[in-house]
Amino acid sequence: MIVYAESSAVLSWLLGESQQSLVLHQLSGADRVVSSSLTGLKCARGLARAAAASRLSKTGQLAALRLLDTAETAWDVHDMSERIIHAGARPFSS
Repeated sequence: MIVYAESSAVLSWLLGESQQSLVLHQLSGADRVVSSSLTGLKCARGLARAAAASRLSKTGQLAALRLLDTAETAWDVHDMSERIIHAGARPFSS
């Protein structure tokens, strides 16, 4: 089975939310996991927002980022255009 690692599902796993075990089950049971470079970017931003909102400690944020990096090395990550990546990396407006 091929599974697409979508950012909200991956964040649910990384943040230990209610769907964490389902996401882990799907990811670990997949023959192949596919995602885009935008997924990693969106997850990193989501973790930063969780830390800024005190939902996650800085240590927890770093641990989750390491976990994401490790997982992505086993996934088939498809690149997005530079324009999309730069737009996704811009700071949030106040």
